[in-house]
Amino acid sequence: MSYKISGPALLILCLLLLAPAGLRSQESYRQTETLTYRLWLDKKWDSLLIAGHRSVANGIDYYYLRTRMGLAYDAKAQSILAAWQYDKALGFNRADSFNIEKRYLALLHSNRPLDARAMESRMSQQQNERLVGKEPILSMLTVDLGYTFSNAFEKVNTSDLMGPDSLYGESDRYGNDYFANLVLTFNVAKWFTLVAGGTYLNFAKRKNIQYSYFKDRIDTTINYVWGYENQYSFPRVTNGYSFDYFITQNEFYLGGIVALDHGVKIFPLVRLINARYSNPQARYSSAVVMDTSYYVIGTNTYYTFPFNRVHYAVGEKDTSFYNALVSLTATRDFDFLTFGMSGSWSNLDGRDQLQAGAFITWYPLGNLDFYGNTGITMLSEEGDGHILFSQMVGGKVTRWLWAEGDFIYGDLSNGNTANGLVVYNNTERIRYRLGAKLIVTILRDVDFSFNYQFFEKESPVYRYVPGGRGPQATAVKETTWQKYQTNNLFIGINVKL
Repeated sequence: MSYKISGPALLILCLLLLAPAGLRSQESYRQTETLTYRLWLDKKWDSLLIAGHRSVANGIDYYYLRTRMGLAYDAKAQSILAAWQYDKALGFNRADSFNIEKRYLALLHSNRPLDARAMESRMSQQQNERLVGKEPILSMLTVDLGYTFSNAFEKVNTSDLMGPDSLYGESDRYGNDYFANLVLTFNVAKWFTLVAGGTYLNFAKRKNIQYSYFKDRIDTTINYVWGYENQYSFPRVTNGYSFDYFITQNEFYLGGIVALDHGVKIFPLVRLINARYSNPQARYSSAVVMDTSYYVIGTNTYYTFPFNRVHYAVGEKDTSFYNALVSLTATRDFDFLTFGMSGSWSNLDGRDQLQAGAFITWYPLGNLDFYGNTGITMLSEEGDGHILFSQMVGGKVTRWLWAEGDFIYGDLSNGNTANGLVVYNNTERIRYRLGAKLIVTILRDVDFSFNYQFFEKESPVYRYVPGGRGPQATAVKETTWQKYQTNNLFIGINVKL
């Protein structure tokens, strides 16, 4: 026996089955609304947040709930978490002026002025006049000055340049350096900020050269009745030179920051680098010459033999070249985390580099009292790749002082950090970097920063040795590395206009 259910009957059956679930959902919403409203009136912020997160996890999410959670985080001075809740509330009512204003203020307290400026386009005229006022085109001026102390010159040992069989040895090291950096930030639009800057660097360098060759020498002449004979020797002679010179480097960069909704930001940047220096070079030349072995008086004949005579000439060559870097970083804010990805291309020192990385900035307390950044980067140069790991931890020490410490492990040479704002274009290896930073905000719109960085580096030593025996033998290049250290001191001033 079979039964057929008509269409109206089937609809009524479905409504009866769904009714309890709908009633339960409605009842849960009413309970959440009643509970969180009462906790908000009583200012029991922790209990309100526990109830709010539990409700969201159970699928109960609405405008007033997110607004109250934002107010609770604000009351607990957790502005980063508050900004996230206000953004969620705006997802239910994009034009709500209350949450727009609260999110704007929370972003300012979170030190996210670019995201706050993006909110200004959604604020009413009255809100802009009351909270923002007239904004200057030039919004920020940053100046950095620094000096580097290097022990590279003291580490040079001329005996390392030449081995027992070496023909030529050379080292070219970076000594002390100093730099100045200027950054200008312009308010182009509510959602777009233009960044322009320039950097001047001056590097002291020292090139050590040693070379050896076999010098022809007449030791004695023996006279006979029939004439005379010359006796030669070819002792090995080693000479060396040391040259001090400077590299001046000018860098110019132009970038922009596009701030979109929900804490999304995009950072494109282009950098141009010009380096100039007088490069000391040793030029090798050789020639086959003939000299007298003996002389016969009776026939008035000179008998000669061939040998190779080597000559080194040392001079300077004026050198100037340009390098470029293009980089792009994108970030997205989530609750107490910011996720970011970055990539760049450059041709530093005449070699192509590709760099790609990802990082997470975390604020476990929901504010700037304690924060950090963890990142991993892949750097490839001419197909030879390696990994960089970075870690930064910072926090608030007093009302006007913040402290940060950072560590980067991996070869940073011909790499960049901070989306191309810092470039390490050199011919040496950078094994790791340690840093410490103090940020002082005694004045409202002026920040001072004091930065110390320690680098463990390696400088190459090149040797050329015979690759075999006989007239067809060629010189073979050997490379060894010598460690040295640098201590970098920087001071910066950041003025908000």
